[in-house]
Amino acid sequence: MKLFKAILFSLTCFLPFLVFGNDSLSPTGEQCSSRWLNIDVNAQTAGFAAKRLCKPASWAIDQMDHCGFAIKEKLTVEVVEDLRHPFGIPVVGRSDSSEFSVQVASPSQCRQLAREEIALAQVEFHALYESIVVHEVIHAVFWQQRDHPKNESVSEIAGEYVAYAFQLLSLPEADRAKLLAGYPGAPPSDLGPFNSMALMLNPLRFATNAYRHLMSVDDRCEFLRKIISGEVEFDDWDQYE
Repeated sequence: MKLFKAILFSLTCFLPFLVFGNDSLSPTGEQCSSRWLNIDVNAQTAGFAAKRLCKPASWAIDQMDHCGFAIKEKLTVEVVEDLRHPFGIPVVGRSDSSEFSVQVASPSQCRQLAREEIALAQVEFHALYESIVVHEVIHAVFWQQRDHPKNESVSEIAGEYVAYAFQLLSLPEADRAKLLAGYPGAPPSDLGPFNSMALMLNPLRFATNAYRHLMSVDDRCEFLRKIISGEVEFDDWDQYE
């Protein structure tokens, strides 16, 4: 679960920092059809087309917009050749709520981190990589909606639930089915499985549970509204600090 733990580590440890990987390298910008997106590719990320990120990033924004969670400013998504936590640990992505930006590690770095993920071996890599972009963009949009005094009670776990559920939803059906087959089970009947310890111990199980649970909800948009408002409560990191 190295790749999904790299996502988890990036989210739990990067949020308090405003640190950008390899700032000295000149990015190249790419305009997507969406006026809300700007894609930057680090100059050393050779051979990677920025436009490839337009589709998954736009998809994530559209999914949230469909439920009434429109973004209020342009989001920048940057691909970085060697994305690391300030402590030097490689991570696959980060979302910076204060700057409203997302950084994603290069495909080569993500592929390297994914090599030890047995459950992901059958998932087509490009689809997996795009799903990482979706995960981070969902986080950015989610936290922008959360950034309101009325929503202060929303926990970090709530954001992880939403980001992982949409990450799996974004996968092609065949790839998603293979991943779910690695973690069989019925949709959780409540939010009990979604807590800090479960996420830390088995991110993939958390992700598949989140997808199954959200897909089992009759009115997903209303459920998301309740999550963001704090009406639906999740476990919080503070209980384990």
